[in-house]
Amino acid sequence: MSGFDLNYWIGFFLSAVIFSIFFYGISIAQTLYYYRHYPEDSRLLKAYVLGLLMLDFGRTVLDVAIIWFWTIEHHGDVGFLLICPPSFATEFLFSKLTIIAVQGFFINTIWRLLAGNRYRHVFTLLGVVLALLGFSCGIAQTANMYDETYAYTIIPNNLVSGVLGLGASFVADIYITVALCMVLHEHKTGLARTENMISSLMTFAVTRGIVTSLFQLASCISYGAAVHSEAVPWALTIIPGNSIYVNSMLASLNIRQHVRGIAGSVLTTTGVELNTIGMQNNTRMHIAVSQERCTSRDRVTAPEDERVNGA
Repeated sequence: MSGFDLNYWIGFFLSAVIFSIFFYGISIAQTLYYYRHYPEDSRLLKAYVLGLLMLDFGRTVLDVAIIWFWTIEHHGDVGFLLICPPSFATEFLFSKLTIIAVQGFFINTIWRLLAGNRYRHVFTLLGVVLALLGFSCGIAQTANMYDETYAYTIIPNNLVSGVLGLGASFVADIYITVALCMVLHEHKTGLARTENMISSLMTFAVTRGIVTSLFQLASCISYGAAVHSEAVPWALTIIPGNSIYVNSMLASLNIRQHVRGIAGSVLTTTGVELNTIGMQNNTRMHIAVSQERCTSRDRVTAPEDERVNGA
């Protein structure tokens, strides 16, 4: 394609891979922290965390393989810089698997938090539909990418599925954030310690939602705009954005000690069971919340003349 600028193509992609490797290192650190500080978690949850880390690892390897294909395997051959190797499409497949795994994790939390609520199925089903819509569009996009060879056709020929998939994932992240905040708000008891704890959880949920949804929105806009551009700025958000998802889930698990610390200083008289986003280990966390009782003796000192009269 005449006029296709390889500096924009390779430059954006290489920068994205560097950022992705950096965030992958943070994922490893968070995983090690999780296994060290939460040995009591179920084997299923531990396996889920390990599987998610392996997805992130596989995606990072594929990113490096793409750069290897362009800069090492075909070093000096400018023509191959326009070729997208099969690992390019496979990287997208790993990305979609990572996103739906994290979104499914939080949707499962909404399901558990809504135990006994009559709207439980409706709230959960809506999140599942949005997540699956984004995933199915991503799978269609990935399948089409395997048939593409050249860099300058891979965006135009996958524009609809790419934009729809990223847009659906963006809406799913917004929905998950709003649903978690609504459910947590329903668990407020009016006690100061409980209010502080739930406020902390809601703050984390909102922060996590803002970060992931902004990455998806930026990816959607830049991917759609790239159809008429030689640059690929979408790579700067799509590629490292998947590690952001992994870190958001790991952070939700590792924040539980902080949440417990908020309620830990309270004297226990009444147990209040609260399903917490810190779940996000998908278990119930028993938080002892009570009003502090001061036991002090009131000593009534009568005036000297009254004591004498009483005697």
